[in-house]
Amino acid sequence: MRIIEWMLLSVLIVQVIMVTLVPLANLNRLSDDVRKAKKQGSFFEGSPEIQTYFGKKIRLNGVLYDGDGELSVYMTGTGKTPSKLPNRVQVQTDSGFLLDQRGSSSSNHSFRSDGDYLFSNVPQGIRSVRIFNEAYGESFSFTIPLTRGER
Repeated sequence: MRIIEWMLLSVLIVQVIMVTLVPLANLNRLSDDVRKAKKQGSFFEGSPEIQTYFGKKIRLNGVLYDGDGELSVYMTGTGKTPSKLPNRVQVQTDSGFLLDQRGSSSSNHSFRSDGDYLFSNVPQGIRSVRIFNEAYGESFSFTIPLTRGER
């Protein structure tokens, strides 16, 4: 009986270690699509700026845009709540056109969430986008150029 107790205790300790260390191992992992887009030059890095939104810290990792009518926004959120990113964000082009959000996905860990938002019907020739959200007196806003060499 003592051997079974030690085995169960060992399994429990390994599970606790895995739950705390696995999210830390994935801190800088980007999807294959982002790696491929970086090589092709269609991924535009976000700034290291962090903004607060409902007590959560939000950062824009970057935007994937290759001019084919779709745009993906990659964000990271940290905080103590289960969901650290908003369900929806708004994207406005440099000409003032608001894009249609088609979907979103996120992976949530203990203190961090990584997510992406997909937008369709993106007009051609846009030079920058503003990613933002406003609700109940709280807001965030990031602007990112979609041309090389600008910031």
